[in-house]
Parts: sequence; C-alpha cells; structure tokens
Amino acid sequence: MKLKALSVLICFAFHATSAGAQGQKTHGLQSAAIGHMSGGTINNINYQVTPPPAPNLSSLDKKREALLMAENPTVLEVSDVRWTQWWGDRESYLTVMLLNKSKLPALDVRLELLDDKTGTTIASLRPHKLAQSYALKILADQRISVPGGGAWAWPLASVTSVEQIVGKDCITGSGLDFDTGTTSLASSPNAPLGVFSSNQSAMYVRVAYKTIFDEKINYSKTVVIDSAPRSQTHVRERGSGRIVPLKCVDESAEVKIG
Repeated sequence: MKLKALSVLICFAFHATSAGAQGQKTHGLQSAAIGHMSGGTINNINYQVTPPPAPNLSSLDKKREALLMAENPTVLEVSDVRWTQWWGDRESYLTVMLLNKSKLPALDVRLELLDDKTGTTIASLRPHKLAQSYALKILADQRISVPGGGAWAWPLASVTSVEQIVGKDCITGSGLDFDTGTTSLASSPNAPLGVFSSNQSAMYVRVAYKTIFDEKINYSKTVVIDSAPRSQTHVRERGSGRIVPLKCVDESAEVKIG
C-alpha cells in the first residue's frame, strides 16, 4: 500500500483595508496505521521497548532489577523542531530538539527521517537516504548520548532534501502540530489584496536509543513542514496568524551555530 504524507491546505482572501476585530500531545502504542490529525493534535503511534536479555539472576534479584528499571525510566522526548544554519553547512537543516526528561542518560541515540512510501505502518517504514550535516560528520563514528536532564540538537535534513520530499514550494517553517489557528486580518493592515495558500505536510521521524539497563527504545514522532507557492508574495504566519511577506527558510534561518 503506497502512503502519502498528511497535508492540509489553508486558503484565505481579504482586503488590505479590512479592519476586523483583533483577532501535543503525542501518544505511543504498537503501530497499526499511519498517524492522523485530531482536533489540531497529531496522534502518533509505534512506541516500542525491547527488554534486555534476562540475566542469570535469582527470583529476588530479578524483582529488584525490575523495580529499579520501573522507577527509573529513560525518557528522551522531541521538544521542538526548527530550521537552523549550522556552521560548515551551505544551507539550513531541519533540526530536531531532544530533551532527556529523566535522571539517567539516553545512550546510542539515533534519528531517522522515514520514507512514507516504503511501508504500510510506521514501524515498517525505511529511512530516507539524506546528506548528513557537517555538524554530525565531525563526530565521525562517535556514539551520541544525552545525559539525564540534558538536551541535544540533531540536524536531520537539509532544505533541499525536504523540498524533494514535500515538493518544490518555498518552505516557510515547521512545527510539531498542524497550525489550525485563525487568520488575523487586524494584525495585517499592510497586506495586499489577494488569495494566498499555505500547505502543511506531515513527516515521520524515528527516535531510537538505549538505556543503561540495555533496553532498546524506539518511537516515531510526526513533524509538520509549512510551505507555500513561490509565485505568491505573502503567507499566513504560523502561530500568530498574521499575513506576512513570503520568505523561505534559507533566507531567514532561526539560528546560526559557529
């Protein structure tokens, strides 16, 4: 079965002289189907934990170990996504922000952008082959770990790579949820007359890591890519709902790391 990324089309029309009034939680269970949008929140599936091989322990020791593992889960979450210009790269990268919300380290962390044309469930999807950011290349074969309470920024996919996946439109932003807010005409007094479109396409990121107890954990997270036709002059801004001049991410990278 061939799958397509979720997409939402937002169109709006207005007059420049208008003076109107001022105007994720992700889930994880065994995979059964591709994620869907419900009430503005993207519901994700495919959360898997592989327990470590059972050691040769006494019954009491096994119970103690199980209790220790249960009381100390290792939780590595995707806290944000943003477009970042990394030192050494020639273009912006979709960067996944990771946050370790536990006391213990997440070991051997790995992220992959999944190709939704390669399977019928998220668990079965294979990753895209992407050009690696220089920020990761310089780490060579080092294993990446995120300490307890720590954070990590992972440059996942370049603008060029994402354009090839979602289309050649101008990429304007990203987020962890679909932006379903209203358009604020009162906050856009200088916007021109016209009809403009804004596209939102969902992509799937697989996060995999190990715990100090040798558990192997992996789950999928949906990220949303905002884009608009290059032929238009303005676009609706994510979050604020304002009508702003069209600007592609390579013209306005959020952060430059040197």
